[in-house]
Amino acid sequence: MVLDPISLDTAARARSLAVLRPGGTLVSILPVPIDPDELADIAERGIRYEALLVEADGAGMQAIADLVETGALRAHIEATFPGPWRHSSIIRAPRSPRFIGGGAPRGCAAS
Repeated sequence: MVLDPISLDTAARARSLAVLRPGGTLVSILPVPIDPDELADIAERGIRYEALLVEADGAGMQAIADLVETGALRAHIEATFPGPWRHSSIIRAPRSPRFIGGGAPRGCAAS
């Protein structure tokens, strides 16, 4: 499963879809429309697409924190980019030599 908080268009979603196997699920947490043809292409690959939009609440956030604490929910961090320009470093990261030619990253990039 990929929980996608950033893909606003087909090209961005393609990066998330690239790491999923048939039977996987892509969950978008952005309120953006998706073209019916793109949905059909995703389904043909054997991947389920779901859109989720929720309002954060204390109990829900605590439930997520509990899952993290018990190890039931884990994030794979592919790379970190320290420095004063963290946002621009993350934007440039997919173009860095480490990411080019190595296939899709397995996790998220974090600063």
